[in-house]
Formats: sequence, C-alpha cells, structure tokens
Amino acid sequence: MNRRQFSRLTTLGLAAAALPPAGGPVSALPPASALTSEKTNPQRGAWYKEARFGMFIHFGLYALLGRSEWAMFLEEIPVGWGYDSRDGRYKSPGEIVHLLVKAVAGGGNLLLNASPLPTGKIDSQEAANLRDAGKWLKRNGESIYGADVFRPIYYDKTFTTAKGDKVYLHMLDWPPGVGCDIWQLNLQSARRAYFLETGQPVEFTHSHALGLRLVTRNPNPLPSPDTVVVFEGAEPLKQLEI
Repeated sequence: MNRRQFSRLTTLGLAAAALPPAGGPVSALPPASALTSEKTNPQRGAWYKEARFGMFIHFGLYALLGRSEWAMFLEEIPVGWGYDSRDGRYKSPGEIVHLLVKAVAGGGNLLLNASPLPTGKIDSQEAANLRDAGKWLKRNGESIYGADVFRPIYYDKTFTTAKGDKVYLHMLDWPPGVGCDIWQLNLQSARRAYFLETGQPVEFTHSHALGLRLVTRNPNPLPSPDTVVVFEGAEPLKQLEI
C-alpha cells in the first residue's frame, strides 16, 4: 500500500467515524449566542500569539488554516514535501532564518515542514540546518520571540519587528564591512540604537520631515543571515492625516 492509498483509507475511516449511528440523532450546530469572540473572551486568541511558529513533520495528511489566519505554509527544508533519496536540495540555515523573520514582520505564522526518513527519523542534513538556524535565533531571539508587526519599510532585504518601546531593524545578508544609508525608518525619535548581537552603539541622524536616518557600516567580521539593529525608546513617525 502506498502513501496515497493509506491517506485515502484513513480519510474515509475518519469520515465514517464522524457519522452518527444508523437511526441516531444528528447533532445540531451550537446557537450563535454560544459562540464567543476575542472581545468577549480575551483568552480565546492567547494560544495563537504564544504558538505562532512551528515545524510540521509530514506523513501524508494535511492541516487547514483557521479563519482569518495566514501562514507561510508552502515552506519545507527539503525542496519536495516527501523524502527523496535522489534529491539533495535543502533550504540553508540562512533561508530558514529569512522565512522566520518575514513571518514575524508580516504578523503571520511559519509552518516549516521536515520530511522524515522511511525509518521515521529526521534527515541529518535537515537537523543540522535547523541547529545552525537555532544558533542565530539564540543570539537574536529577542527580535523574534514575543515580537510583533511594525510599519513596513521599503528597502530590499530589510524588515522591521517591534516589542514594547523597541523597534528591530532586520537587514538580511548584509555583507561585513559594507555601509548602508536608510533614511525612511518610520521613526520619529529613539533614545539610542545598537547592534543586537554585540551591543555596539549605532549612530543615527534626525530629519524633521522623514524621521530618523541610519548611516552606518556593518562591523561584524563574519557574514550573518540577518544583522539586527535595535532602536530603544522608539517613537513611530507621525503619519499625515489626509
């Protein structure tokens, strides 16, 4: 029996199990008055904010997204959804970090698939790539865990997240020693700025019309999939009312 046949039989079995017994009563949907929202029940959406990221080990059956929920659900460490010994293409640790940053910056979920071997174990290369991505997350997790959406900025490979009075500027694949000039940060002011990994201060200037402007150079000696600059005590740029 192949996987497609197994999935079909399993789906039919679940559908049959869900049917009421012959002659038995059919359950009605709950009345509208019994349904709650986040306004009437604040705890209802708490799980979503605490469990926004995860890894999906794929054995053939699929899960569906909830209402008003979006996810980067077509992402997998190997290129194909199932294990293939002839396919040696994998997402690099940097690509995994990029997917995670984009998901947080967009206020969405990241569902990352890991295809197991026929033995049920995770492929060693997939595990190694996840561990390497985890090393970046250990150093920069403050900009990911508990962070939320900030205003978008329109520069290539540049994203922002926010938490409390901090705004995190993510610059993907910023080469060591290379300078940057970002003059539209959507920030009115900030108390200070620094590199998240090292704590090294970052100088910035202020323009009354465009807010803060960052002109600096990447001091890291080694390449990183994402270099994060923190703006502490950040105040968003006031938007014009039209």
